[in-house]
Amino acid sequence: MDIARAAYEEALRRHGMLASTIALISVYAEENLAEVDGDDDAMSPQTAGPRRT
Repeated sequence: MDIARAAYEEALRRHGMLASTIALISVYAEENLAEVDGDDDAMSPQTAGPRRT
């Protein structure tokens, strides 16, 4: 999973996205994966972004 995340983030960087945007997208993706896995504790409050509804 770490390799896929690193490859995805590097592709976004190469496309010209800002580091802060990449970080936010990664948080959203982790939240989505946690919801799919049913593991709401996967994200800590310090790294979790705003919840989308």
